[in-house]
Amino acid sequence: MTGGLLALAINVVVSGLFAAVFLLVARSHRAFRHLGWIAAAWAVGAGAPAAEVLLRVTPWTTVLSFTGYACFSAGAHLLAHGLARHYRRALPRWLLPASFAASLIIRLAIWDGERNTMPYELYYQLPFVTALAISGVIVWPARRRSVWDAILAGCLWLFTLTFASKPVAAILLGSGATARDYASSLYAIYSQAASGLIALGCGIALMAVVIRDLRVRLKRDLVTDAPTGLPNRRGFLAGLQARMDTAPAGGLLIVCEAGWQAAPHDRITALRQALPPTALLGRIDPQRLAVLLPGETDPDRSAIVRGMIRDLSGAGHDGGLGEVRLAAGEDAAAALARAEGSLFLDAELRKGRRGPAPQP
Repeated sequence: MTGGLLALAINVVVSGLFAAVFLLVARSHRAFRHLGWIAAAWAVGAGAPAAEVLLRVTPWTTVLSFTGYACFSAGAHLLAHGLARHYRRALPRWLLPASFAASLIIRLAIWDGERNTMPYELYYQLPFVTALAISGVIVWPARRRSVWDAILAGCLWLFTLTFASKPVAAILLGSGATARDYASSLYAIYSQAASGLIALGCGIALMAVVIRDLRVRLKRDLVTDAPTGLPNRRGFLAGLQARMDTAPAGGLLIVCEAGWQAAPHDRITALRQALPPTALLGRIDPQRLAVLLPGETDPDRSAIVRGMIRDLSGAGHDGGLGEVRLAAGEDAAAALARAEGSLFLDAELRKGRRGPAPQP
């Protein structure tokens, strides 16, 4: 096996492994479904070196030559789309499809061109340079977010510059007289080794970015109520404790037993807007809301908030509303237990029954 064939085979294996990893993450968490595009980029891109290998052992030179070019172009454009989704960058909807279509048109236009000449090699590499540059532009603004974002941005731009330099390398090293001769050329060793190493760096950096973002998302999920986006009990207690540690005593903690199915998102949004900026709103149980009004809240605003919270209970729901004043130095869990005890008493009174409240 020649050095060029070995480099091609390694690139096929590495691309397949990255495709499998990103697909696994995409299927493991709903918020990371967009990584399926990046998995597809690696999987489709692997078709390019695979086609170059098959060129040596099959008679389908024309089909495999075009297929390999189309696979790499598609992979580069799919990567740009996946990165745009991950980094939440808005691209014109026509940009990537138009760029990919242009790459195929260019390849057909230079099909019978003379290899190892500057015009041919420039046009051959231009679509790849364009697609990779788009990816670099997408990631570049996030380079200050972390060292891995910076490494990924640097690898993408280095990838772009590598393809921009390939026309010169093809002329100096020779890429073979025909597509079938490419794998045994000195240029193939340089091209596949350089591209493979940089692609490996891109893949590792992107995996690190994804793992970091996945950890952040999983931590957020632990403290967030998925249907509403409000803090759950754990998140509300953490926020409540943080406010109690830094804010003056005297805040008002309200807990409401709500019929949640009768509480549409527009009512929740209206409640959020009615709350002061320093307030805290959470869904601490499937049928229970909690609101912290810190400090000395305006009585009129408190009355409005109480009314809106009761409105969230829905017509005919026999829920209750408990409220307590926070004491200086009080623990958040103890304060919430007192509020829920007050809620229990209020609910019992509203139902026309009396019963002992649970001890806070």
